[in-house]
Amino acid sequence: MAQETASQDVDQMSDEALQREYADLREESVAMSISDEESVAMSISDEESVAMSISDEESDRLADLWNELTRRSDVQQPKCPECGARDWGFSDHIECRDCGYGTHSEEDELRQDIQSAWNRIMHGEWQ
Repeated sequence: MAQETASQDVDQMSDEALQREYADLREESVAMSISDEESVAMSISDEESVAMSISDEESDRLADLWNELTRRSDVQQPKCPECGARDWGFSDHIECRDCGYGTHSEEDELRQDIQSAWNRIMHGEWQ
């Protein structure tokens, strides 16, 4: 599925196509990453697991899809405690895209709030 729309510009895709391709890419990547039990035991989110297991090309496509999903969404992500921005990303950890502040394991509430916002974006709280 992800390969079928890979050449299509994200800004031209329907909301449903964006969600579907993002979910498919993410699901494929999670399947290639560490097991769910290990992820829970290590307190690693799905997004962090995905970031550790995909190619640069897949990562770029996932980022393009995600940026378009967040652009279309009404969901406000939590504020960064350092700079106040509401733009979180993930690589091998969750971090503020504006200042680079990375969440720490003791910040479970912030991490959960970010994950909750990401889930609402993924499931279509649109403008």
